[in-house]
Amino acid sequence: MKKQKLFYGLCSFALAATITLGGATTFAKAYDAPSPVRGNYYTADYDSKDEAMKAADALNEKICEEGFTLLKNEDNALPLKKGSKISVFGKSSSDLLYGLSSNYVHLRQEGYPMVTLTDALTEEGFTLNPSLINFYLDSSKSGSGRGSQPTNGNTVKGYKTGETPVDRYTTDIEETYKEYGDAAVVVFSRSSGEGWDMPQTMIANDGTIISGARSKDDHYLQLDQNESDLLKYLGGRFEKVIVVLNVPSQFEVGFLDDPGHYGYSENLKACIWTGYPGRSGIKALARILSGTVNPSGKTG
Repeated sequence: MKKQKLFYGLCSFALAATITLGGATTFAKAYDAPSPVRGNYYTADYDSKDEAMKAADALNEKICEEGFTLLKNEDNALPLKKGSKISVFGKSSSDLLYGLSSNYVHLRQEGYPMVTLTDALTEEGFTLNPSLINFYLDSSKSGSGRGSQPTNGNTVKGYKTGETPVDRYTTDIEETYKEYGDAAVVVFSRSSGEGWDMPQTMIANDGTIISGARSKDDHYLQLDQNESDLLKYLGGRFEKVIVVLNVPSQFEVGFLDDPGHYGYSENLKACIWTGYPGRSGIKALARILSGTVNPSGKTG
């Protein structure tokens, strides 16, 4: 018994020595650094924050060009002709989601505002319906929208999309559609973030049905009543309707090709999934709509 204990003791000592010496060797290598440049061991690739942000935007836009996914393109609806006069719909068109809720802290840099959908489309040469832009920016006319994103640790049973009901589109607004009728682009968004799950019902925490929901048994990752009403409304007024899904996850899209679906319209010709595009990635959507680039994202 004593010999056995001595054997185990010697093995343990040898193992400990090996670990210690190995660690010492690794420790020494970690500090085998080159000589500092201008007093710094870390040398930046860019001389200023502006240069770094410009490079980051370029990379982000490239990722989005290759990651956005074309889910439908019927009758060669896309690309649109450059200079097309289009009407952009959806309350979220004026308030895109750019990243997960926790990422907004990092995305929002002073002096580097988010690129809006309006900015991106205009830069690409499209002419936008100004009446709709102003309509969505005015919450007294188009509604308050989805509200702020839930914070870490919240349990959310249901969450409203904030889409504008179709009865809010006045005759004055509808009279602008003809001039900006080359296409209707409609944006639907879904919020997500760190520390809380997307809701599985359309029931609020207080037990009431979420505003805009078709049914309490619906879920957050399908069209609600206001969204499906909007698609049918647009299908009766535009020959070319294009849906943009500003959604970071899967989404129920039976409305794209199922005539029996409650959100289907035969004039819904194209759909693009964008996920969350980051600060400048929405420029990729404008380039896809114009044909400057081809989206190369694929479904799994």
